[in-house]
Amino acid sequence: MQELVISKINNTRRILLVEDGNIVEQYDEDIFSKENIGDIYKGKIRDIKKGLEAVFVDIGEKKNVFMHIKDIKQDYPIKIGQDILVQIKKNETEYKNAKVSNKNISITGKYLVLLPNVNFITVSKKIENNNEKNRLKDLVNKYIPNNMGAVIRTAAENKEEVDIKEDIQFLQKTWNKILNNECNEIGLIYSMDSLIRRILIDLTGKNVTKIIVDNEDDYEFVKKIVNELERNIDVVIDKKVYEKYNVEKVLSKIKQKKIWLKCGGFIVIEKTEALTAIDVNSGKYIGKDSLDKTAFKVNKEATQEIAKQIRLRDISGIIVIDYIDMKSEQDKKQLRDFLVEELKKDRSRVGIYDFTKLNLLEITRKKMYSGNLRYTILI
Repeated sequence: MQELVISKINNTRRILLVEDGNIVEQYDEDIFSKENIGDIYKGKIRDIKKGLEAVFVDIGEKKNVFMHIKDIKQDYPIKIGQDILVQIKKNETEYKNAKVSNKNISITGKYLVLLPNVNFITVSKKIENNNEKNRLKDLVNKYIPNNMGAVIRTAAENKEEVDIKEDIQFLQKTWNKILNNECNEIGLIYSMDSLIRRILIDLTGKNVTKIIVDNEDDYEFVKKIVNELERNIDVVIDKKVYEKYNVEKVLSKIKQKKIWLKCGGFIVIEKTEALTAIDVNSGKYIGKDSLDKTAFKVNKEATQEIAKQIRLRDISGIIVIDYIDMKSEQDKKQLRDFLVEELKKDRSRVGIYDFTKLNLLEITRKKMYSGNLRYTILI
């Protein structure tokens, strides 16, 4: 059973994913850091600059937004006062207006990015198997309308037909809601500016059964997103939820480099510019049998904690684990297999390699939600 815990701390919204009573993922969102990329607005053309081959569109914000003529759908009427649907592609800066597109609108789902105004299907470059690429293309072609296109995300790899079909149906329904929006005034119609929305899209509705919020302000905000996504999830207020899950104690562990294991050993997590190094030490554990058995016991317990910390800290890039030396190739294989099983719980894409000649184990992992990218299309 999964639950989301959402808490507001000063200007930060903290989101925790809880599985069977244990905190397994943690993300922070700056409430006042507005990122418009991906937002869809109903706008009105206010100015046409033929020399620049551009138009300026009023979307109800302080400044009009900028759009190249080439970013408008073919045969679309371009005239002052014309209503137009646009999506933010680049945020406003001190010297430049925000840049938008009417043609290249996209909506992100769990496995696909829907492209309502184009007619092609492409696959993430990270899916390398050609047979799998062709299988996914055939599935999308089977269910997507003829006048729409899609980018197939890495998360779609090896997914069942029903998963792809349901994601296409969800995205189509979302697009139809945008088109059928009855608001006569210019302004925001659809927003991706919410880490909560991103997480709920990525997590299937049947997994998350409850969202617990610790303040009144966020309650309506979260309810609105849940209703928009048509998720059957209970949203409740519990001002003591931090105490219930012992959040402060769990999160304080994230800041520590050194983490003790139950057996008396410990791991040390060091983040460098190039990679994250995790060192396993026997510590206070001396064992009762041979040196090999002592090393394997500490290494196995460390593996479970390492998999947990990688997910909880959202560690990405290259990760190198320096285990206590083991002579047995069978022990190494067993330990690697155990790590594979533990990391299957991770929602991110993880690659696990063999032991090197120096007895180091290498992992690569993609960050789940990184900085401003957490609001944009993650392919």
